[in-house]
Amino acid sequence: MDTENISRLNSLTREELENLYLKKEQQYLSEKESLQEKNQSLVNLIENVSYGSFIYRTKKDGTSHFEYLNKRCIEITGVDPELVLLDGKNLFQYILPEDYDNFLEKSKESILEKKTILWKGRLLKNEKTRWIQVESFPNFQTNGDVLWNGFIYDITERKKIEESVKINDSQLNFANTVETILLVLDRDGIVTTINKQGCAILGYPEEEILGEFWFQKFLPKPDEMEKIYPLFLEFMSSGKEIQMEYFENQIVNSSGEIRLIAWHNIVLRDEKKNIIGILCSGEDITNRKKIEEEIVKAKNFSESIIASLPGIFYVIDQNGKFLRVNNQFLNITGYTEEEVDLMHPLDFFTNSEKQLLTERIQEVFEKGKSNVEANMLLKNGNTIPYFFTGYRAVIDNLPLLIGVGVDISERKKAEDELQKSEKKFRRLFEKSTDALTIVENETFIDCNQSTVDLLGFNTKEEIISLHPSQVSPKFQPDGELSSEKAQKMMRLTFQKGAHRFEWVHKRKNGETVYTEVLLTSISEDPNKRQLYTVWRDITDRKKAEESLAEERERLLVTLKSIGDGVITTDVSGNIILMNSVAEELCGWSLEEAKGKPLPEIFRIIHEFTREVFESPVSRVLKTGSIVELENHTVLISRNGTERVIADSGSPIRNQKSEIIGVVLVFRDMTEKHKMQTTIQRSAKLDSLGVLAGGIAHDFNNLLSGIYGNIDLALENSNDKRNIAYLNKAIGTIDRAKGLTSQLLTFAKGGSPAREITQIVPFLKKTILFALSGSNVSCLFQIEEGLWNCNIEKHQIAQVFDNIVINAKQAMPFGGKIEVIAENIKIAEKKGNLEIELGEYVKISIKDYGHGMSKKTLSKIFDPYYTTKEGGHGLGLATCYSIINKHEGSIDVESEVGVGSIFHIYLPAEKSIKSEKKLQDDESKPDAGVILILEDEDTLGEIMTYMIGSLGYTVICKKDGQEIIDYFQNDLNRDRKIKGMILDITIPGGMGGKEVIPVIRKLDQIIPVFIISGYTEDMVMTNPWGYGFTASISKPFTKRELSDILSKYVR
Repeated sequence: MDTENISRLNSLTREELENLYLKKEQQYLSEKESLQEKNQSLVNLIENVSYGSFIYRTKKDGTSHFEYLNKRCIEITGVDPELVLLDGKNLFQYILPEDYDNFLEKSKESILEKKTILWKGRLLKNEKTRWIQVESFPNFQTNGDVLWNGFIYDITERKKIEESVKINDSQLNFANTVETILLVLDRDGIVTTINKQGCAILGYPEEEILGEFWFQKFLPKPDEMEKIYPLFLEFMSSGKEIQMEYFENQIVNSSGEIRLIAWHNIVLRDEKKNIIGILCSGEDITNRKKIEEEIVKAKNFSESIIASLPGIFYVIDQNGKFLRVNNQFLNITGYTEEEVDLMHPLDFFTNSEKQLLTERIQEVFEKGKSNVEANMLLKNGNTIPYFFTGYRAVIDNLPLLIGVGVDISERKKAEDELQKSEKKFRRLFEKSTDALTIVENETFIDCNQSTVDLLGFNTKEEIISLHPSQVSPKFQPDGELSSEKAQKMMRLTFQKGAHRFEWVHKRKNGETVYTEVLLTSISEDPNKRQLYTVWRDITDRKKAEESLAEERERLLVTLKSIGDGVITTDVSGNIILMNSVAEELCGWSLEEAKGKPLPEIFRIIHEFTREVFESPVSRVLKTGSIVELENHTVLISRNGTERVIADSGSPIRNQKSEIIGVVLVFRDMTEKHKMQTTIQRSAKLDSLGVLAGGIAHDFNNLLSGIYGNIDLALENSNDKRNIAYLNKAIGTIDRAKGLTSQLLTFAKGGSPAREITQIVPFLKKTILFALSGSNVSCLFQIEEGLWNCNIEKHQIAQVFDNIVINAKQAMPFGGKIEVIAENIKIAEKKGNLEIELGEYVKISIKDYGHGMSKKTLSKIFDPYYTTKEGGHGLGLATCYSIINKHEGSIDVESEVGVGSIFHIYLPAEKSIKSEKKLQDDESKPDAGVILILEDEDTLGEIMTYMIGSLGYTVICKKDGQEIIDYFQNDLNRDRKIKGMILDITIPGGMGGKEVIPVIRKLDQIIPVFIISGYTEDMVMTNPWGYGFTASISKPFTKRELSDILSKYVR
């Protein structure tokens, strides 16, 4: 008891302890009463069984005694229970002395082997002998005692029955000598006696058989017991003195083998005629049954063979009497078996054949075998040719003829046909225009007249016995000896059965003859290796083939030399010929493609829709005329390479004008297509440039007037509200100025004002600025030591802006772009690169947006092409124009649902060159004259006012000649002109470009500025190259004029 429970008990009061004790006592008494009831039930069960039950203890010290005997045990043994249980008397001391030793031996054996005792013996008590059977098993106790739980059966009555049917020694000796099973069963089916043969067949010793219930242990299946045991019980209870009927049943021996036994049984009775058992005599007929079954099978097999023979079968004796015929004999002759029994064999033949049949029958009986062909006469009078074979047999010393007959009607018919066929073959053989020979063991044994004529001999006899190589030149065209090659051809024929090849023969006069030879093996006798040969003169055909081969060679040389791909097909559309160009474009060699359907090799689709085009060969075969490929046809090569092609298909006709095939001619138009696309794009840009230049120039002139007036208004306005409105107006004009700047990108002849720039900081700053405020991040991958580029920063920044803005729009839910910058050297033209060979900086901008279709990609750089709602289509066209003017290239790759990547190639500049810059002069210009060339009155007035307000005297002229004249006069006087501002073009007069050469001849130093609304003009981007000091773009502010004048005018 643990501490917790002890503590609880200590805390209880006396009354609580008494109640707890009473409760436990009641529980104990209840459980004891329940256990006693169960024990009493078990005792009652044991006390009332029909056999004795005991418990016997053998102590470690050697003493022993009974601890329990049930009532039946006391009844069977007749002992006093008080003596046995109380006084310790041993029950087994009443065993007869002659049986006691065996009992002790069994007990020791049980203890040693720990198995159940099974002992039968006699017990003597009160001068009364009883037969008992004891079964007990030893239980070994931990204290060394052995406790025996056992049962005792009274078998006295059974022993009496056994004694009454027990046979004496002489009878037992006899029983042990017989080859059958002899056994006695009592009324309960228990084995009481069995002979040695029975023990041998069952495979058990006698003691393991005696006392066993026969029907349970020795029958193989429960259903056997259910069938036989009721019959046994009926005999045991009927009391009839009868001998049991013979019957067979199976038994099982100790090894599990099933044996079949034939039984004869006799009922046994005692002196009072009471049935006490049954004597059984059993013969093992297992092997005999197997033999009988085999005999039956053999007989059935023989009968089946005879019945199923395709011919007739019969057996006759020497007197000609039929002893046996098969059903086929009766069916064919039409006679019944009874009628045949009364007939003689000769009755089945006509008088003309009876003598022959008599001789053949006699020959069988004399020599043992004979055969004959004869017409068998049927009951209906018809005859059938038969081949009869007879054999002599002696059965029970009686000589017999066993014969079979086979219907040879079909064979006879075949022989007749063969004779006719042989005659026909000989006629055909002799009349054939082909040379026919028969070769046996490598020499000619026969030939027809055509062979004689072909070889130029006079008679067949000259050819017979010759070897095939003897009518051939020494060498065949392939250089092989005719004798060796002839051997090889004949050997191949015997292996394959037939062989076709071409051969050169030699005529008697030495001329050669080309032949097509077919050899066929006709050997039946292995000692006679025969060949049937057919020679066909193909000399004319060979000459034609040689001529055709030469023509074909010329054609192939022609096909190989032309730059177009050529494929020819048959009328089924299967490829016959491909030239090398076609092989290269399709990716298939002629050997691989030959015989394949054209669509499998020549795969064409629409460039944009990806729709598979119908085979041009099919179209030619349908229409019978020349067909052209549709526009935007793309050929997909075997390796997946796509090429834009143009082609035509034409029917090939024979002399009868029948279509016998199709020829397809096609060329790779990829580069031409790219060139045309570039030219078309350039043409569009040029057209746009002309338009843009004109619009920008005029528009900038208008903007200059507006811009100047607003600028002047701002300068002279004190009203804050008006100043705000004017500043907003200037902001709007600035945006308009940006649009004209974008338009001018397309202007023809323009060249950006470039400077050598370090790409890395410029690239990062531009792209990060374009992405600021968005949900798109950027990953830079920049090669170390990236080269510099000579660029116009504002324009290249516009390129990056456009591409990055497109990338952002392609990823509305955010994402990432990748920017890769690297140095590359272009050593050869490849892909879509439209640049010269050399060194470049390659900048790739990659997004993971919705991507673009093939159709969109083909027009992506076209002006005004857009897929965006509200877009104007100038963004990427501007990029293309800017990069093109930088002598670079721009290209794009895209896949719908994957994303796009733009590749920009800019010419590399490995060293930074310093630009020559003019130093600013912060001093204000002295008073002097500024000469202006401007044909627009409004702009002239504004410029006059702006420059005049800076302290200058302004002279404005509308024509260049007036400028020249005024300047020449000034040179001759006081030289007050400090500078000139010239408009680049004057409609109908001299513009700035025409004036500057004259001015520079007069004065090399005076500052002369060029102004224009067309900022992309070469003069504007490179004013120094044309003699100008600097350029001013329209529209401009007063501040811009002041800065440039203060910088250059002295």
